[in-house]
Amino acid sequence: MTVLIPTECDYYDAHGNGEEVQKYMDFKQRSRTDPNLKQQFPWSFEVVDGYFKQTDPEVDDQLFDYIGEDFGRLKPWAEILDALEELNKTAPSNVAYKLIFCARHGQGYHNVVYEKYGHVEWEAKWGALTSDGAIVYGPDPELTPKGIEQAKINHRAWKKQLILGAPIPDVFYCSPLQRSCLTLHHTWDELRPRHKKPIIKEILRETIGIDTCDQRSSKLVIEERFGDLGYVVEGGFTEMDTLWSAHSRESYSEQTIRIDRFFQDLFEQEWDHHNDHSKRHSIVSTTSHAGTIRCMLLTVGHRPFAISTGGMIPLMVKATRN
Repeated sequence: MTVLIPTECDYYDAHGNGEEVQKYMDFKQRSRTDPNLKQQFPWSFEVVDGYFKQTDPEVDDQLFDYIGEDFGRLKPWAEILDALEELNKTAPSNVAYKLIFCARHGQGYHNVVYEKYGHVEWEAKWGALTSDGAIVYGPDPELTPKGIEQAKINHRAWKKQLILGAPIPDVFYCSPLQRSCLTLHHTWDELRPRHKKPIIKEILRETIGIDTCDQRSSKLVIEERFGDLGYVVEGGFTEMDTLWSAHSRESYSEQTIRIDRFFQDLFEQEWDHHNDHSKRHSIVSTTSHAGTIRCMLLTVGHRPFAISTGGMIPLMVKATRN
């Protein structure tokens, strides 16, 4: 069996609790009527069916092998890309479409500890620590050898799909946590054109607070690690991690609102009244985390879908500016 099939813990992470989902849905409803929120969140999102198997509710996300299934695509890449171009050309000026590849980092040392003790013990004890006496997993843990191999499997899968007509993304965005940066590097090494420099974005990080694995390194350390590999830290990035706290943790709904802001910025920064889609990044790569991807799927109305460490899910997203 492939090392990219979700575990029970991955499934648990993907299928968040209904109360938090409802809190986010209530927030989105308020954003349509509250003038202040509407100004901050002018875009609404939906996933477009018919392009990838993962949108089909009959597909079992615990067994789905996206590499063996050609990333889940239902059509040849040429048809998908032609459809994306046509959708954008014929869309009203307040509508835009993007193909977004949402990659999860490969296995980190914290994932090993999480699997070792299970969710309940992780929440009660181990998440807030940095080591269990055998493994150091915080802060900002590295990839395990398995995690590196998972990224290299994706490298080979992308190489195959590129030959079959898959697009190289127009832009690469990455979480600042090193497990995501390393995954992007091993996945896209020698496939990503050098001028397409990955942009490290604070907003794409994992759920913030308490768990030491989710405390990021300093800006200086991040730049020392990844600057020579072509990574660029976004403007406004603080030197130290001022968001992480040992005393409180972001809720699922709070994180989803944060990820909604990422999508808002993604579409707003390229939007104009002249509908000039030629200047837009229609194909986007993100490399982040299980919790982050869970929030992405909720934001665009995709069904919950378990993603293994090192896994990926493609999304055809329609955005409407209200």
